[in-house]
Amino acid sequence: MHENASTTVCLFTLCLDPRGHIWVGGERGFVRRSKDKGDTWNNVVIGTDARVNVIAAAVASVYFACHDGTLFRYRRDRIERVNVKASAPFTSFERTAKGTLVMTGDHGTIFRSTDAVAWEQIQVPEPTDLECVREAEP
Repeated sequence: MHENASTTVCLFTLCLDPRGHIWVGGERGFVRRSKDKGDTWNNVVIGTDARVNVIAAAVASVYFACHDGTLFRYRRDRIERVNVKASAPFTSFERTAKGTLVMTGDHGTIFRSTDAVAWEQIQVPEPTDLECVREAEP
């Protein structure tokens, strides 16, 4: 990262959105965005001091999945908290080929949304930590 993006917090996630903006996130709600390929960086306040574990671009939005089980969305130049609350940290985010959004996390946490508005929690038989979700080809 460029020197004007320096920080003392640990960084956990990096995302390139469809507009070519680079997003980074980490401890204590740290989020910065560059609109010029990393030459300059601006702080983005998303409304939490929780660790930002995952930043993902999907459905004309940028999502921020946090360590405290909260989810935020940036779209139309606004940050909003999404009506999702897990009891464990979110660790991964995926958009399937059919457009379904899937988030996973610790203790068997799985949420999905087919419309990027309503989120459904999926129950699992074992509360295993789910560190990464990826769609596999059939």
